[in-house]
Amino acid sequence: MTRLKSNRLSHETYSPLTPTGKISKQVKQYKLNDKQFKYTHTYQVALITIKGVKHHNVEVKIDWEPLVIKQKSYTVLRINLSKNGRSIFDQPMLLITNKEVKTAKDASQIYYAYLLRAKIEVVFRFLKQNLGWEDFQVRDFNSIKNLLAIAFFLVGYFPELEEELKKHHLALKLCKLAKSKGKITIHFLLEGLKILTHHQMVEQWMKENDIQPDEIQELVRMLTGIETS
Repeated sequence: MTRLKSNRLSHETYSPLTPTGKISKQVKQYKLNDKQFKYTHTYQVALITIKGVKHHNVEVKIDWEPLVIKQKSYTVLRINLSKNGRSIFDQPMLLITNKEVKTAKDASQIYYAYLLRAKIEVVFRFLKQNLGWEDFQVRDFNSIKNLLAIAFFLVGYFPELEEELKKHHLALKLCKLAKSKGKITIHFLLEGLKILTHHQMVEQWMKENDIQPDEIQELVRMLTGIETS
């Protein structure tokens, strides 16, 4: 499954009108965003959270049709979210998949699967950028499993658990560690988790190299010129 650019052209062609109203000899292709699809399905969602903003009573419209590219079969889907008759995004989402879509349920599941993949990508980006995914610095296998489980859990279920997490003392402390100024968000939870993991790595490094806390303080003083307590 892949997301397409909004200006992607379809295989369907047309001849535009000239300024004088005549049919041009030039043949153009419709954009996927502009053409009429063979199948369509519309349903209502009570609540959708987009970039931290909650949208109630959202209409989801999914258009789809089969497409053959170099003798291989695909399905193109166009998804538009609207509220009170107005689109939430400037452009619809375009997806292409090699899975056969026969029913409206199939189309909805493709869209839902893409949304889940987006959540997974958030975790992968977090692990790669902050914790060294490609060269994992946490060597203990159980620690790696726990870290992955926590990260996936937070990203996957944060919307459902947001109100409960706002009252949980560990979530509050984790966000406070990331200097959240009282905010409980997925960003600050992951940032706090990152800091906590780095602290664990430093403690392990000190233990393995028999380094004492006063040696760390001396090192910090030498590098920054600031006395530590």
